[in-house]
Amino acid sequence: MRTPFMLGVVLLLSACVPAQPPMEERVAAGVRYYGIDVRPEELTFDQAAAMSLTLDQAGRHGYLDTRRRLRAILRNPDFAD
Repeated sequence: MRTPFMLGVVLLLSACVPAQPPMEERVAAGVRYYGIDVRPEELTFDQAAAMSLTLDQAGRHGYLDTRRRLRAILRNPDFAD
């Protein structure tokens, strides 16, 4: 009895939550704060994923350290397609 009710509640709530923009767009918007201008279509998925994790941990590191890490991800050939 509760399962159909809970399923209905979950479906209703999921319709109310706004859709997230693609990760590349969120990352490109987030790195602008650190003075890095990159277009979302230029980012590979691996770069966007690594930069997203770096941005999530930015509170633990200072501004300059986070900026250095983000630039290193962009220059690293391991993240290129």
